Order: sequence, then C-alpha cells, then structure tokens
Amino acid sequence: MKKLISVLLFLTIALSSLSLVSCKRESTKREPLSKQYFDLFDTVCVIYSYADEDEESFDDNCDLIYGILSEYHRLFDIYYEYSGITNLCTVNGMAGKGPVRVDGELIDFLIYAKEMYSLTAGRTNIAM
Repeated sequence: MKKLISVLLFLTIALSSLSLVSCKRESTKREPLSKQYFDLFDTVCVIYSYADEDEESFDDNCDLIYGILSEYHRLFDIYYEYSGITNLCTVNGMAGKGPVRVDGELIDFLIYAKEMYSLTAGRTNIAM
C-alpha cells in the first residue's frame, strides 16, 4: 500500500510539473540595446540596456551616462590637462613644486585607491 501511494504521489507531482511546463508562455525576450564609446578611459566602454525601452529613450539615457563618464575621464586623465579642472595630469605635473587644490571626487578616489592597495596587499594598483 505504501508503495502504491508513493507511486501515485510521484505520478501526480510529475504530471503536475509537466502540465506547468507545457503551459509556459512563449518568451518575448529581446536582445539588449547597446552603444559603444571608444574615447573614454583609453578603452572601449559599452552601455547595455535590458529594460523594455525604445531606442530614443535609450539614446537619451546613453547621452546622460556619457556625460558623467566624460567628466570622470577628464578628471582622471593622466595624459592631458583640461581647462577649468585640476586632473591627475595637472597633479602629476605639479609634483614637488607646491600644493595643488584638487576636486573632492579626485581626492576621494585617490584615498580609496590607497586603501584598496593596502587591503589587497598591493594587488589593486591604480598605476596599472
């Protein structure tokens, strides 16, 4: 009797699972939207959107993101100076010549980088 109940329970669960799988709606998964930028941080930056948005909204959002990333690119650029900001290139060029006033975001980043260098025993090195 226990064996019969076990078999009936197994069949009930199996058939229920099978019916749930067969009733599954067809997926309307679409490919994510993406946009690439080649002029930031000396690398390729790609923005993906998995949200269900139209291309115009996606482009508007990409423009906003690009603007923010551009600010950070100029701030952390070690090769070029930009008017109106003191970036890493300016700080490096002034090394040993006197104090330099820097943006709060830049100094916060440098402090954070030093902490990560210590916490990871040198495996996180922003110079790389």
